[in-house]
Amino acid sequence: MYSEHASLIRDNIYLHPRVAYQELPKLDQEVFINNFPDLVSFSPHSYYNLILIFDWDHLYPSKELYCRLLAYYNRKSYQRAQGEIIYKEGKIASAS
Repeated sequence: MYSEHASLIRDNIYLHPRVAYQELPKLDQEVFINNFPDLVSFSPHSYYNLILIFDWDHLYPSKELYCRLLAYYNRKSYQRAQGEIIYKEGKIASAS
């Protein structure tokens, strides 16, 4: 069974281009989602949505991935973040 917050990340998992274009360990998203923990928000707020970005440290290359968890308490901030991700993906795609 999924944690309360696992359903929020299901459609919001991104691989940073540094991960997508490198020979790094592959991410099994289903296993990750199945093991995603419940999170505690700052009271009295609850999370509107979550975004996970998997990356690796380009300054200290390794074979391990880490993730950035971005948490949003309202629709406006979440939509702003989604817009930035789409914009940056477009810039990267046009540069290659």
